[in-house]
Amino acid sequence: MVTNSAEYMRLSNEASVNSGRQPLYTQAQIDLYENATDRVKYPNHDWLGDLFVTAYTKNHYLSLTGGKENTTYNLGIGYTDQPGTMIGFEYKKYTINLGLSSKVNKRVTVGTNIQMNYGNKLNPRQGADDAFLSTLAQSPLYPPGLRTGAGSRKHTLTSRGIKISPQSWARMYARAAKISMYRAISPSMLN
Repeated sequence: MVTNSAEYMRLSNEASVNSGRQPLYTQAQIDLYENATDRVKYPNHDWLGDLFVTAYTKNHYLSLTGGKENTTYNLGIGYTDQPGTMIGFEYKKYTINLGLSSKVNKRVTVGTNIQMNYGNKLNPRQGADDAFLSTLAQSPLYPPGLRTGAGSRKHTLTSRGIKISPQSWARMYARAAKISMYRAISPSMLN
């Protein structure tokens, strides 16, 4: 995966020459990206850095047990919060366990155990493969954003330092994919 604009441009040139075509980018254009101080004008975007995040799973479980001589009970409630390491994925689960047993005589014990679970899974409609492969296909020459006219770009928020819910990311990803994420950068757009 290439996340460096200048390296991406060099590799694109090499692929173009190996295919019998002219290089796509001039050395002057590559130098502009390699030595840029203005990353809005000359982006060097890490798409995988936007897609993957550090995620910590939280599990909480409370259990109560008790009873008397011949009858015992067990009650437990649990909560799991598992955010995805890929933006747009998360899983929350709630559990309740109830157990009751009674000793009728030396040889016979009667009991019941009831478990209830509820889980809520959030993920993009296309799944992880589509999101990952689409991200791999993106050029570091442009950040996520939509053209607003006259060559300017309206930037969307990234995950770095800004808290965005996975639902918002999933909606933003779906909208951007429909509008402009799959367009290719041509050399004429770099001037």
